[in-house]
Amino acid sequence: MKTKNPEAVAAATSVAAQRWPHLLNELIHTVVDPHLARPETRATAHDLIRALLAPLTRKNCWTLAEHTGHSAPYRMQHLLSRARLDEQALTVALRGYVTIRLGCDDVVLVVDETGDVKKGQSTVGVARQYSGTAGRTENCQVAVYLAYTTPNGHALIDHRLYLPRAWTDDAARLQRAGVRWVLIRRNRTTAELAFYRCYAPEPVPLARLVAVAGRRWRVEESFQQGKGLAGLDEHQVRAWTSWQRWSLLAMVAYAFVAVCRQAELRRYPVPDGLVALTCNEIARLLHALFASRPDAGHVLAWSVFRHAHQARARDWHYRRQTARES
Repeated sequence: MKTKNPEAVAAATSVAAQRWPHLLNELIHTVVDPHLARPETRATAHDLIRALLAPLTRKNCWTLAEHTGHSAPYRMQHLLSRARLDEQALTVALRGYVTIRLGCDDVVLVVDETGDVKKGQSTVGVARQYSGTAGRTENCQVAVYLAYTTPNGHALIDHRLYLPRAWTDDAARLQRAGVRWVLIRRNRTTAELAFYRCYAPEPVPLARLVAVAGRRWRVEESFQQGKGLAGLDEHQVRAWTSWQRWSLLAMVAYAFVAVCRQAELRRYPVPDGLVALTCNEIARLLHALFASRPDAGHVLAWSVFRHAHQARARDWHYRRQTARES
């Protein structure tokens, strides 16, 4: 039953939020821990994933280590570069976690690239190349991600770093960066037009094809949230292995938030006058309620206020858009 009562909404959110630390621990223990060889590196991975979800201005080994109380960044650097970690098995485990928690109904897989501007030439994959994120040629890394999308949720489940010819033609450079590599080339559309090659084993209506093509934007939102919430783009690592591990662990952290959102939307209908609970709001509440431990009523009241304000802004946007079109 929907309600406009802020106190009731805050109470329901409080009950739901009490489960989130437990669910995060469950994710870490069941998805991450089995693929790390030593208890010391498992403990470091726990700290890193939790810190990736903290509202830090910058996220790299230094800031994450300081936030979690480490005396230096060396433990996190060791995890990313030298610790025994079965990355392929962890990727499979992440895929299974997302598939089970977000569901298998009406799934669309979306592949897209994102670019991260970098300085210098030593970071693996960095070169002057076109970045769709920046909209121009920049000194940057370009990576391709696979997004798992359903009508109600989405998360990133796989990734590949693109190596431009300046890297693949330079064996010494590849060796210095620690690359065991495979180059896959794909066509890119122009900035003006986007083309979709549609396939279905049986005829489908036009509306279905439009709906599937429209799902593509979810990967863009996954990029934004993965970077904004979990520091997907803020690593300060240079080697191939370190980049792979940072990106994978950031994807794990982001997947947890996406799964929490899906679970709460299934349990509780969206109250009138509020927007649906967002990944950003879950991360904010997770940190505010269980990390800094302020007054819970104050935190939850602000959460309700933000949702109501966003709902009003959305409604006014739709009204203005309708007025322009009429």
